Amino acid sequence: MKKNPYNFNEIPAELKAIPQWILWKFETRNGKQTKVPCQVTGEMAQANNRRTWSTFATAVKFYLEGDYDGIGFVFSRQDNYIGIDIDKCVVDGKTNAFATEIIDTLDSYTEFSPSGKGIQIIIKGGLPQTVLGTGRKNTKHGLEIYSYGRFFTFTGNRENSNDVYDRTDELAEVFEQYFDDSDIQGRVNLAEFEKDEIKISNESLWKKMFRSKNGDEIRSLYNGSLINDDHSASDLALCNHLAFWTGKSATRMDAMFRETSLIRDKWDVIHFTDTNETYGERTIGVAISSTSTTILDNKKQFEEFSFDFIHEDVAEVVEDKPKRKFKLTELGNAERIAYEYGHVIKFVNDIGWFIWDGKRWRVDTKKEIERIMAKVLRSLSKSKDESEAKWARMCERRNVRMNSIKDLMPLVPGDREDFDRHKYLLNVENGIVDLKTGKL
Repeated sequence: MKKNPYNFNEIPAELKAIPQWILWKFETRNGKQTKVPCQVTGEMAQANNRRTWSTFATAVKFYLEGDYDGIGFVFSRQDNYIGIDIDKCVVDGKTNAFATEIIDTLDSYTEFSPSGKGIQIIIKGGLPQTVLGTGRKNTKHGLEIYSYGRFFTFTGNRENSNDVYDRTDELAEVFEQYFDDSDIQGRVNLAEFEKDEIKISNESLWKKMFRSKNGDEIRSLYNGSLINDDHSASDLALCNHLAFWTGKSATRMDAMFRETSLIRDKWDVIHFTDTNETYGERTIGVAISSTSTTILDNKKQFEEFSFDFIHEDVAEVVEDKPKRKFKLTELGNAERIAYEYGHVIKFVNDIGWFIWDGKRWRVDTKKEIERIMAKVLRSLSKSKDESEAKWARMCERRNVRMNSIKDLMPLVPGDREDFDRHKYLLNVENGIVDLKTGKL
């Protein structure tokens, strides 16, 4: 077993209890040493995919027994933890004046980084309302603050004896002092494009984008693949897709881009001093100005995109994807439904079917899953392929349809947590209420 330079026993118990732990290892990319997040399987972990995370005990076990350089904690939308990282602020075991001031102000759990040259502070609370996206970075001071979508390495090598405390007010003071108009990196200032009319989660929107006719390209960019080895061109290409699918919402585009593997430090650096724009802001602006139409411009497609199941006549969703052939079996029926409607139906064990009604996920108490099955089969009965039409007629028998629905269950699995990812946001009839601020 490897020699362990860390003190994992000193990490606060409340963090250990949350299954948001990963591994990391050093890799050299473009001549620069980078901390790469890893799953216990050896594959890359993703900050927006909890299926790639593990329990604390599992992460420690694989770190001690495997070829990894440490463990890390992923900050997610489902928790209220915030990480503050200050780079290159420790000399001979002592923090500099800037870091000491931040540590004293926040007065919460603080530990040294793996190199021993930086510190990390963990608090509970919320970011100031003016902060968009996952967090902020101040390059001048080497200060980074994130509430979700990032992972922090953890050593347990304490700088103080604190537990993790709620420091929302104190964090606001830090932002006020160190993130003014010239220091804030990555702020989106495209005021006329702040409105977000796509009322589904980022995760659901990504899934829809992946299923579109350009889905393979979008997924490739999302995973970090470059077009002709040109990172900037790849950034713009993905932002063009985001401009279409978000209705040119700059705020939403920024938040979703930060969830991808293309994100890099350059995104948050001011590159255009004449306008004080960051690279990310300019990229989003160019994408918006070069995108002529969006999902919102086609009224029929947008209404079907919203997909309101409340109406008796369930509209067919336009997925803008190639037609597929499915086997003419009960399982084939299930696969057809999953392909066409998988983004708006979920089956949760011990609860049953959930339906997205355009505003919220709700339990299917009206047997709409059966109506969806019937609708798809009626459409199949009009097929010019006689074998498909014949199969559709056979499916008029109820037992065939019900068996198909049973086969559909494992193809569209859901989890209770999928329906309440933002614990401080409450979905109401005319919008979404932020329970922290009371704003609609």
